[in-house]
Parts: sequence; C-alpha cells; structure tokens
Amino acid sequence: MEPSFFTFQGSGIYFVIAAISASFANFIIAMTTTELVGN
Repeated sequence: MEPSFFTFQGSGIYFVIAAISASFANFIIAMTTTELVGN
C-alpha cells in the first residue's frame, strides 16, 4: 500500500512539473510568434 502511495505521489509531482514546463514552453512560443508577427 505504502510503496504504491509514494509512487503515486512521485508521479504526481513529476506530472505537475511537466505540466508547468509545457505551459511555460507554450507561453514562450506564443511570445515568439507574437514578436515575429509584430515585426
């Protein structure tokens, strides 16, 4: 029970980090696209 719980916790943390990284990457891409379109 405990090993599964800790594994779930670890996966959840990595999932959150991945989600934040993806959102940040999309934000950078959007900003870059806006800059290119603006120029």
